[in-house]
Amino acid sequence: MCIVGVAPPTAQSTSDDFCFQVAHAGTVYQGNRALGRAPYLKSYDPDQDTMADRRNVFAPGDTIHVTVDCDAGTLRIRTSRVDHTVPGLPAGRSWIVIVALQDASMEFAGYG
Repeated sequence: MCIVGVAPPTAQSTSDDFCFQVAHAGTVYQGNRALGRAPYLKSYDPDQDTMADRRNVFAPGDTIHVTVDCDAGTLRIRTSRVDHTVPGLPAGRSWIVIVALQDASMEFAGYG
């Protein structure tokens, strides 16, 4: 399981209304409220994966690109399966990138 998102430095938990995240199954959340689902890229062919893997927007070995535009108030998550921009982040704020993993590992690739 993997969840990637952003939170303001003052957030006490990811259930804070100003936390935005995308879960491994593609559900986009603001706090505890589901906002919808990140659509798959048209180039992704779910028939090449097992049924369990098809539901996930983060694939094993994926590089997950996270882009936060503080001025525009957007969070962009890009993987081999999705390229989704979450609008509605309060503009002009500072954000902390959050990653939650269960039965998974991560290597930080850096900024850029």
